Amino acid sequence: MRKLLVGVAVLAPFLVGACAGRDAAPPSPTAVGVTVKDFRFGPHSIRVRAGGTITWTNKDGFDHAVQIDALGLNGPKFGPETAPATYAHRFTKPGTYPYICGVHNSMTGTVIVTR
Repeated sequence: MRKLLVGVAVLAPFLVGACAGRDAAPPSPTAVGVTVKDFRFGPHSIRVRAGGTITWTNKDGFDHAVQIDALGLNGPKFGPETAPATYAHRFTKPGTYPYICGVHNSMTGTVIVTR
């Protein structure tokens, strides 16, 4: 019985920490990626910490662009026709920023910037 109590006492902090971690929201990363494929941004909604960078990678057969009106951002075309196939932007201010493809305005996404 004594060995069982010692074992529980040793493992308890790890078990409590593991259970508590499941309910905690994961921190927003400082560098994340969005894939552009089949005329869609994936994931559709993405989180990044203020100061972090999102890189869009075009895996479509057509050029795309990132346009975020709330930031006055009209990114350049990127893709197979106008290499490179990636575009990156650093987000400095927390907020929620809907965006569209500047070439195909039916393509939409959202960037959520946290502190």
